[in-house]
Amino acid sequence: MSQPEQRPVQAGGTEGDSMVAEAKHKVEKGAGQAVETARSQAGQATDRLRRTVDERSTDLGRRAGSMAQAMRKTSEELRAQGNESEASLNDRALDVVERVGRYLEEADARRMVSEAQDFGRRRPWALALAGAGIGLLGARLLKSSASRSPSGDMPRTLGPRPGYRSTGATSPAGGSASAAVSAGGRP
Repeated sequence: MSQPEQRPVQAGGTEGDSMVAEAKHKVEKGAGQAVETARSQAGQATDRLRRTVDERSTDLGRRAGSMAQAMRKTSEELRAQGNESEASLNDRALDVVERVGRYLEEADARRMVSEAQDFGRRRPWALALAGAGIGLLGARLLKSSASRSPSGDMPRTLGPRPGYRSTGATSPAGGSASAAVSAGGRP
């Protein structure tokens, strides 16, 4: 049996070594391109998210401004009616709504994220409580949506119940719906 002939391709290397080196180079080049593509797409997604957060927060800020105007009118009406204590409570709430509205209009996504991170570092317990509250709210929403039947009907807790009888509603024919039902007719 004769052995296959090995041809030197590079100094001290064989054709097989050359092919392995070339394949390794191609894989590394492809991996580098994949990483760059992923980074580029992540950057684009981050930019889109920032723009969306900026637009939505500015919109919420404007809505808060509109709400503040309505609250200011309410305070004026309460004062005109002589309800100073209610008007002062409304004014305190108005101040908070105005501050939040200005912040939302002026702040960009980077600033909001930075401030949220700083708050979380200073008060981790508050962040944990907020997370727990959001989790409970989410669980409640999921539970309420799970109480619907698969066909999309109303929740089981609403609507007519077995044995339900109308009390005094009138039918389109002018008579009492309960009288029509009890007489065996249709309402």
